[in-house]
Amino acid sequence: MKSIFKINIFTYIFLILSMLSGYGREMLIVYFILIVHELGHYILFKYYKINVNKITLYPYGGMIDNNMLINTNSKKVLIISLGGIFIQIVLYLIIYLLFKIGFIEYNFYKMF
Repeated sequence: MKSIFKINIFTYIFLILSMLSGYGREMLIVYFILIVHELGHYILFKYYKINVNKITLYPYGGMIDNNMLINTNSKKVLIISLGGIFIQIVLYLIIYLLFKIGFIEYNFYKMF
C-alpha cells in the first residue's frame, strides 16, 4: 500500500536543529498539532469523496494535494477549509479536559 503522507527533507533538518537547540519537545508538539490539523481537512476530503494524492509536511505547515475540481461547490470548499480549525479546537478541548482532571501537568498544557 502506497503511503500518501510525505515529509519534506527540510522538515527533518528543522526538527534535528530544534532538538539540538533544546526545543525538540516543543517542535514535536507543534508538528503533532499540524498533523491533527491536516487530518481534519483529510477527513472532510474523504467525506466528500474527493481523492487525496498526498499530504506533505513542511517546516512551517502542511499541504494536501487533491483532485478537487475548480467548480466544486463553495460550501464544500469552506467546510473542508474549516475542518482543520475545527479539529484543532476539539484537540484543545481534549487537552484542557485532561489538564483539568489532572492527567497532564500545567507545563505540558500551556504548550498547547
